[in-house]
Amino acid sequence: MNTTPQSKFDQLPDWLTPQEARAFLRLGKSTLYEKLRSGEIPSRRFGRQFRIAKEALRPAVASMGK
Repeated sequence: MNTTPQSKFDQLPDWLTPQEARAFLRLGKSTLYEKLRSGEIPSRRFGRQFRIAKEALRPAVASMGK
């Protein structure tokens, strides 16, 4: 069975932890946190924890499909 980035995207929870986003985007820890802090990947902070809305990853999914 061949899964596309879009089908994997559809299976993600609505809010992702940085670890889940890293695994999906295949980014290193430092790279992801740089993108979160710079606002390149929109996120919310709940106390000291980042959460990334699944919809914030949609542009990355679109570029993965090309």
